[in-house]
Amino acid sequence: MISTCVVGGILGQHFGRRKSALFVTPIHILGFLLQIFASSSITVQFGRFLNGAAGGLTSGVVPVYISEISTNNYRTAFGAGVSAFYLLGTNFVFILGSLLEWRNVIGISIIFPIFGIITMMTIPDSPVWLITKDRKQEAREALLWLRGQHYSKVDEELKSIQSQYKEIMEKSRVNSEGKPNSKVIKFFQMFKRPDVYKPLLIVMTLMVLQQFCGMSAITYYAIKILIIAKSSIDKYAATVIFGVVRLTAQLAGVFLLARFARRTLFFTSALFMAIGTSMLGLGIYLNDETETSTTDIVGVLPILGISIAAAAYPIGLSPIPWSYTSELFPVDIRAEMCGLTNAFANCYIFFVVLSFPFIKEAIGGAYTFWIYSSVCIIVIIFSFYFLPETKGMKLEDISKSFAKDEKKKEDPKELDSLV
Repeated sequence: MISTCVVGGILGQHFGRRKSALFVTPIHILGFLLQIFASSSITVQFGRFLNGAAGGLTSGVVPVYISEISTNNYRTAFGAGVSAFYLLGTNFVFILGSLLEWRNVIGISIIFPIFGIITMMTIPDSPVWLITKDRKQEAREALLWLRGQHYSKVDEELKSIQSQYKEIMEKSRVNSEGKPNSKVIKFFQMFKRPDVYKPLLIVMTLMVLQQFCGMSAITYYAIKILIIAKSSIDKYAATVIFGVVRLTAQLAGVFLLARFARRTLFFTSALFMAIGTSMLGLGIYLNDETETSTTDIVGVLPILGISIAAAAYPIGLSPIPWSYTSELFPVDIRAEMCGLTNAFANCYIFFVVLSFPFIKEAIGGAYTFWIYSSVCIIVIIFSFYFLPETKGMKLEDISKSFAKDEKKKEDPKELDSLV
């Protein structure tokens, strides 16, 4: 899945966001069919491999498409909807898995990619991508389809997209003059551009901090953590509470992101995440160090801490870094950068999940979660000084704010107002 994130971004940049998603969906369906009719474990594993590969390809395309077709005020909220529906789908499959045989669960799941193909055939491609391919009339028709046939600012919006793309292409042409013409070399030369490396540094830092806040460890090891913490609440009932709280918060986050500033939500999310992981660590510590009965408040601390963390994470720490992957980068390299950052994010998730048991064994569960809590404090500091505020901004204006203006080197106010 990690490598296919990058491939998905490349496909999205060259063939269009919608067509790339259409290409990927049959791979999902094939993976499901192989598992349904599998007669050996190897066939099941290959089917799961195809589903994982398709998931990676999709992650480099779908966020970019959503960001490019959304209006400025609701872009991050719609982007957060991807995470919300992902979590909703996961919980749906868990519920089905407790009621039905696994082949029947997959048989029901295959309905969704089939429905996806049907719906994607009725929607237009991204107007932004169409502009980059000089298909202006199609871009206009796509924008009217998305905004409504009576949308009065269609020409103004298209002109703004066009102007920004021409500016990016002109800077790219000037920078590449007298240099080798290889596409690979050109790709790596783009990392010298401030509108590429600045958002890349921000997004990569956010992804690292996001994962080392501990939510991936809590999600993957929830039952084991509750056993370690000696929670007074039944561990399986507690995981249901955790899932319900997280899903509710994820759905609430979609609406909060449409109303409040990104920095405010990110700061608040990190603060309560720090409180939640600190409480979880304290619960584990007290149960390890004292003989207190797990029927009192000490036994409740772990699930309370997990619940606070589960409620805090989806309103800021979870959706905002992912939305930035499709917002901050310039249009000529947006899909490729989205795929690249998603690939690195999956690497971080893998590392956190893999390292948790070893860290817990080395220093104990309490100190492990206090480390996660300390990372949350670093997130709070980072969000105060470096987090861009993009609510209500056009994609082209976000990209322009990172671009280096040779004529105004001495005046950094434009970027300072964003960061």
